[in-house]
Amino acid sequence: MKKYLFISLLIAVLLVVGYFIISRSTDLSFNQSATETSPTRIDKVLEIGEWEFLSIHDEEIVDTVAEVKRIWPLPAGKKRLARIYKGTLRLGFDLKKDVTPGWIEEHGDTVRVTLPPIRLLDERFIDEAASEPLYEEGKWTHADRQALTRQAVRKMKRVCLTPDNMEKATQSAVTRMEQLLRTVGFTHITVNPTKQS
Repeated sequence: MKKYLFISLLIAVLLVVGYFIISRSTDLSFNQSATETSPTRIDKVLEIGEWEFLSIHDEEIVDTVAEVKRIWPLPAGKKRLARIYKGTLRLGFDLKKDVTPGWIEEHGDTVRVTLPPIRLLDERFIDEAASEPLYEEGKWTHADRQALTRQAVRKMKRVCLTPDNMEKATQSAVTRMEQLLRTVGFTHITVNPTKQS
């Protein structure tokens, strides 16, 4: 009888010890896998990539005049080409390409960020499909039309990429970065913009 009582007690002790060992190893492995698969808060910021802060729609009339040579004794003439160009210039930066090492530093619930400078995100901002001829006189080559398009690009950059617009985009970048960092859990946030060169 004592023999059976001892064996029963030994089995009960082994079962309790086994339960604790199994439950501890299960909890440990679960915690490890959860840590390995959960992305950090900084990774969530980096995933954004290209980020736009100001979009400027512009429409410009660009024209050119060229001299047309004629056989003597006819006087030289002129030909003219004018087009209305439309486009959208997008200002922002790319968090995967434009940042420098150490641009973001995390210490617990505190983060310090130095934003990259605002730039034109895409040089091909003219919408050729929306652009339309205004006036055309004489014969013009494909190279002539390309030169007119380049002239339109320069004019639209001059009109739109003003210090005022760059400052608006910069302030928007600071505000939106602060909002993003708060949503991912930071409490103390410092965001410094990079001055335009």
